[in-house]
Amino acid sequence: MSASLSAAELRIEAADRDDSEVLDLSGLGLACVPGSTASLVRLRELRLGDNRLTAVPEWLGNFTQLTRLDLNGNRLTEVPEWIGRLGSLTQLYLDGNWITEVPGWIGGLAALTHLGLGGCSLSEVPDWVAGLTDLHELHLGDNCLAEVPEWIGDLTGLTNLQLGNNRLHAMPTSLARLTRLTRLDLNGNRLTEVPDWIVGLTDLHEVYLDDNWLAEVPGWIGGLAALTHLGLGGCSLSEVPDWVPGSPTSTSSTLMTIA
Repeated sequence: MSASLSAAELRIEAADRDDSEVLDLSGLGLACVPGSTASLVRLRELRLGDNRLTAVPEWLGNFTQLTRLDLNGNRLTEVPEWIGRLGSLTQLYLDGNWITEVPGWIGGLAALTHLGLGGCSLSEVPDWVAGLTDLHELHLGDNCLAEVPEWIGDLTGLTNLQLGNNRLHAMPTSLARLTRLTRLDLNGNRLTEVPDWIVGLTDLHEVYLDDNWLAEVPGWIGGLAALTHLGLGGCSLSEVPDWVPGSPTSTSSTLMTIA
């Protein structure tokens, strides 16, 4: 038995012995899900991220009490259909797989509050995401998106929106309605100016604009009083704004990167 499988079996045995509702098999380098997991149908959280899985067994569809399923960072080429039977899911992470198409039936998982589709080679945001009106977190970074649909602004429950490392030249003004956002990732795109609607997102704690085509940054960013993290690295700034922490006129305590 390989070391990774041995480590997995120990965690499975412990979860079974302790009647745990959480099983974490992430980061073990597993090429398959151990069959001994099949008896743990009471699980509410199953974490299988950062392994070497090319497929996951059909019997996981019997885990109907699952509220969180992590499959991120594997080698899946398609989304397993049995996930559609997990109606209690609130968190589903598929980021960083080899998926080229995301099926529309995911939109039927109406309880979802967290959805990870980063690094899935998406060229557009699937229309069915619009129906997931309870979303709090949406990960769409590391894809091939050239635009963001206007209807993203209707997902007004979002607190975390990740759109970094795409091909975005502009952002729709409808995102001004996302007033609950505390984190906004726009790094690694092709923006030439900071969207002015960000000024109204007064709950923002983290904004990442690194590695865009920005030549200047508007002063109103300094007025976002809740900010604790601001990324402006790799933005071709000719001078450091006077509201940046550490400048003679700054009173901000924001942690900022500008390298």
